[in-house]
Amino acid sequence: MVLAPELVRYEVTRLTLPIPGVRKFQARYEAAVPDYPHAAVSDLVSRRVPWSEMIDFIDAAGPHGFLIYFRNDVHPVMSLAGDNADCVSRSAASQRSGRSGTQRRSAVASARSPHRNSR
Repeated sequence: MVLAPELVRYEVTRLTLPIPGVRKFQARYEAAVPDYPHAAVSDLVSRRVPWSEMIDFIDAAGPHGFLIYFRNDVHPVMSLAGDNADCVSRSAASQRSGRSGTQRRSAVASARSPHRNSR
């Protein structure tokens, strides 16, 4: 069986705002949005808990509805190319159950200082 590619279009809203500094923003963001609790989720998976239990656990683990699933500090690599702007990127997501079914939300937060030095 050969699967054909499918084009799916969706709207994305991007919020861009000034920040006091990349590392200060990073500290505040990471204090508000905890890391994905991999070991605990793996335990729930190994016990084959009902999805409702997983949702309850994730909701409790991410008090603002999001968990950090990925973090990438690209500054050390980009500085080798002569870009001295500080930059950190992370990906967060949430799945919540409600009366209307499961809602999925995701966010990518990137913090970048406006200062760039060219080579």
